[in-house]
Amino acid sequence: MNFLNMTLSTRLGTLLEHCEKGGALWDLCCDHGYLGLYAAQTGCFSEIILNDCVSELIDKLSSKVILSQTPVRTLCCPAEAIAEVVTGSVCIAGVGGEKIYHILSSLEQSGVLQANCIVVCPEKDAEWLLRQNLRDYSIHLQFQIPHNHTTRWIAVYHRLHAS
Repeated sequence: MNFLNMTLSTRLGTLLEHCEKGGALWDLCCDHGYLGLYAAQTGCFSEIILNDCVSELIDKLSSKVILSQTPVRTLCCPAEAIAEVVTGSVCIAGVGGEKIYHILSSLEQSGVLQANCIVVCPEKDAEWLLRQNLRDYSIHLQFQIPHNHTTRWIAVYHRLHAS
């Protein structure tokens, strides 16, 4: 299936634009996987990992034929329960700010969150998420794109590594 012929929504396109290219892209809570499947076709990422806790969605994604040189994997589990090291870029959209915080803090506390770039677009509770101190996890807000008529609020975080 060729996803480059599809048009990403403004929101998904903006999220993808701010992910760091070259490394892995983790599309957490991916729903139907449009962002990750589109990203696989661009060749800009070393690997795409599609994650959702809904087995029917993951089964459908796993059965799609992807004509891409970029490897695509699926993980069916709650995002906060991912047990492997998460590197590259993480994208989380379509869930609330509290859920996003829970996912990031759980992955950080379990020691697997090593991604340099985290791009989020909460469905709700954006202000709540912004007030949380992700700096405790060395995750710092780089910039935010305010809510407007074409997209919801988007935030881009980067990890500061100890030297």
